[in-house]
Amino acid sequence: MRSPRPKTVKRQADEGLSRRICEGYKPAEGCPPLSSHWDGAPLSGNPWLQRFAESVAKHPHTAEAWRMLEEKLRNDDLGFLIELLYLFTVRKDTYVDWSRDSYRVLKVALDSIVPTYDDLIEQFSALIESSDAKRALLYHGFYEDLRSLDACRKHAEEVRNESAFRGSNRTNTRDWYLHLMVVEMERATRTHQISALLDLLNAAWAANDEKTGLLDEETLRKRVQRFRKRRGLDKVPPPLPSHLLDAQPPTDPLHYFDAQEYADIQEQSKTQEQYDPQTHGEDDDIPF
Repeated sequence: MRSPRPKTVKRQADEGLSRRICEGYKPAEGCPPLSSHWDGAPLSGNPWLQRFAESVAKHPHTAEAWRMLEEKLRNDDLGFLIELLYLFTVRKDTYVDWSRDSYRVLKVALDSIVPTYDDLIEQFSALIESSDAKRALLYHGFYEDLRSLDACRKHAEEVRNESAFRGSNRTNTRDWYLHLMVVEMERATRTHQISALLDLLNAAWAANDEKTGLLDEETLRKRVQRFRKRRGLDKVPPPLPSHLLDAQPPTDPLHYFDAQEYADIQEQSKTQEQYDPQTHGEDDDIPF
């Protein structure tokens, strides 16, 4: 009996990879769980997962990237990455889209509330300085009230500014998912993985019947840089003490909004990149 042709062996290996992706997927846990970012149902029952797995297995570079991640990531973290890939590429609205609309409403409301505080502060200040009411004010002071009003006004203004930022159209709201994917891959491999991520994104788009190649490496790199700069995640603190260099960061995605936490991860990203298909360039020049 003849031995199988190399092409047949390759096809069997790819089918095995596709099966591992589907069978190994488990809904990610977090705060909030990513399942709440779409319709609350796990992707295990979504046809997208099977199409994504087949697309990964179909392309050699993408399959290579996924096998590399299988060696570096736990199954739970692979599930987290799969959900982020889905959220970044799915056509329907997700949590970040709904959140942006909500922040816009909040910003408009606070635009009218903040001036009301200004009026109250001005009127109480004038009352305190009033000579006609001076005797009565010896027994009924408003200084504590003024301090409270001023604190409330400052808080309302801070929330308004934050709402203006989070409700803005200047950046794509889904770049939050993109940022989390980059962080997750860097945390596991301690290297920049823009090339590998681009391959996986193309597979995710293909699973949504979108054309692949919607982004190139340079565009993807700039989007991550822009998001981190706007969120203050590009600020690098002093190096970590040596006894903390091997500490693992938290898996809760909300932690990655913290500039210190993210910069700590970057201090660990010093080893040589292991995923380097011929068709992709180096990522070492990314000024994260």
